Amino acid sequence: ISGVSLLLMDTAGLRETDNKVEQIGIERARASMEKADLILAVIDGSSPLDGEDKTILHSLGGKKAIVILNKYDLTPEVKAEDIWEIAGQIPVVSLSARYGSGMDELRDELRKITEKQDADAGRVLFLTNLRHVELVRKALDNVLRARASVREGLQADFIVIDLTEAWKTMGEITGDTMDDELIHSIFSRFCVGK
Repeated sequence: ISGVSLLLMDTAGLRETDNKVEQIGIERARASMEKADLILAVIDGSSPLDGEDKTILHSLGGKKAIVILNKYDLTPEVKAEDIWEIAGQIPVVSLSARYGSGMDELRDELRKITEKQDADAGRVLFLTNLRHVELVRKALDNVLRARASVREGLQADFIVIDLTEAWKTMGEITGDTMDDELIHSIFSRFCVGK
């Protein structure tokens, strides 16, 4: 979505059970929720919230999540306000998995989250463009060379050259700097001036 790869994991629901196998699945689901960058909690919107739904909603507190009210094609029994009362002000999307309606709204919510992921402190930026991956590797090599120069006590000129090159390389990703070959490659494919 917007160039960001998402890895989805479907887990067991969170409920009380005496079944040992189900308990293991539920514990794994809780552990997955703790590690997840984003939780998509699917709730049946055609019936009132039950204990399992409330347990899931309570567990979302303080986490990045979207609540999906499924079965939007049936008479709704749950509203966004019901969700917010338990889980706080998190995005709520109504959809019908059966008919596919509401999927654009879900994509929009996911897009909003992925577009700002690199601005969040401590978040991982996923590089999906091979050119960007190579540029990051090149910049890292320059930084490591600069660090080695510092350790070896070399003159500041050597360090500045490597750090400047790393900065220029990263700038090719952000658009702050441009490689002359890249500019030539882009404009050689277009007829400018018409």
